[in-house]
Amino acid sequence: GKNYTAQGNILTGKEVVEAMASTFEGNPDLPLADRLVKALAAGQAAGGDSRGQQSAALLVVRAKGGYAGYNDRYIDLRVDDSPRPIQELSRLLEMHHTTNAYADARFFLDKGDKEKAARIMEEATRKRTADAKGKPSDQGDAYYDLACFYALAGNSAKALENLEKAVPLNPKLKAYSLNDTDLDSLRQNPRYLALVKDAAPEKK
Repeated sequence: GKNYTAQGNILTGKEVVEAMASTFEGNPDLPLADRLVKALAAGQAAGGDSRGQQSAALLVVRAKGGYAGYNDRYIDLRVDDSPRPIQELSRLLEMHHTTNAYADARFFLDKGDKEKAARIMEEATRKRTADAKGKPSDQGDAYYDLACFYALAGNSAKALENLEKAVPLNPKLKAYSLNDTDLDSLRQNPRYLALVKDAAPEKK
């Protein structure tokens, strides 16, 4: 296909490659990593490797897309031994999206796409708070990250709305927020000042 290839070793037939290609082309709105995993799943459903399944891997690079921008390995996942490696790879990718949503949102925010960045953060927060049912501090952390994103995006109302959800769930965030530069735009806001008035700065 244009700008991509689909291939494999000892495949059951050409229908495997055709299924991978059509699935990849048929999901242009998905992130690249998701398109690749869907293509792998389609190829497996069409016959896959004639020897069966054992492992799967996914590597996507993006300039400074790695942890804290230290490298370009935006997504680097692998399943070395599993009876359902593509299914497991898909699960790991979903975990990656949820736990790395803040970095993804910052990437699109820096590119000027506030709408896409907000969608990423809102969806990740919904998943994180659902997964953290019964763990108030984890839910608080999810709302806190969303508050930081909105503060950076210049939406103080949304930032404060989520910060006011976060602090009761994880009171430690009140003091933590005092040194968080992501929230600098809120420092003089009366709602923020009321929220942190009894907090002592965290020691570094």
